[in-house]
Amino acid sequence: MSGRITTRLSVAILCLGIAATAAQADAPSTSDAEVGALAERAVFGRSGDRDEALDALVARGKRDIVPSLILATRYTRNDPALLEALEALTGEEIASWHEAMLWQE
Repeated sequence: MSGRITTRLSVAILCLGIAATAAQADAPSTSDAEVGALAERAVFGRSGDRDEALDALVARGKRDIVPSLILATRYTRNDPALLEALEALTGEEIASWHEAMLWQE
């Protein structure tokens, strides 16, 4: 029984990996480490660094960073630059952390 479950989980994980790779084929290549560094700068960086990081994250055009930006918005008191980045990535008008959380649901 546990062998079947392990096999099914392995196949599911493999399929998710293939789907993620295919989805990323059209996007500009940015490694996970680079995205992590940009996210860190977007939250903790000085004004100029933060703005550059947010611009780079938005330029990627991928929504994978949205949850991190929403969390950052929670702890940066609805920073306008973060909210603008969220609006650009989601295509929705987001004016607060609360609205971002509702969008995410």
